[in-house]
Amino acid sequence: MASQIDKISKQFLDEALSRNNYQGNKRYDSNHPNAISDGDELGKGDNNGKVGSSTDINTRTDALSRNKYGPNSGYGIENNNAISDGDEFGRGENNGSVGTLTDQNQRQEHLKRNSYDSSTGYGVNHPNAISDGDELGKGDNNGKVGGFTDNQTRIDNVARNSYNENNG
Repeated sequence: MASQIDKISKQFLDEALSRNNYQGNKRYDSNHPNAISDGDELGKGDNNGKVGSSTDINTRTDALSRNKYGPNSGYGIENNNAISDGDEFGRGENNGSVGTLTDQNQRQEHLKRNSYDSSTGYGVNHPNAISDGDELGKGDNNGKVGGFTDNQTRIDNVARNSYNENNG
């Protein structure tokens, strides 16, 4: 004899199954009309190259219509928009030029502000690399290492340090 909970469960199951559209001969599988992309909102499966619901297909068609690259005009190293030719698209090297117009203009601005160039390159012997009392040099110069502020901070810290070579 079925318990009260079994009776209620059977009632809910029967009610749920009565709403199920995919029973008996109408079982849901890859061949069911609601599984095939046929222009409605239900089917998503491949149907002669069409995949997705009608909304999916319309959205994809709209997006592809706005894309300037396609089967006949692919984006590759030969495409004008891939080559740096003075516009805002190409970044690929073109006769020594690299980047968009904005990239090139910004590079020129940065180079104008740079004090190091091919004739005054930065290296270990450059005055701005040697610690000589200014803020620029950080390299060792007869035991001094760091810029002016670095050295002053070190002198101050050592003076406040109660431990030294005499008291450990």
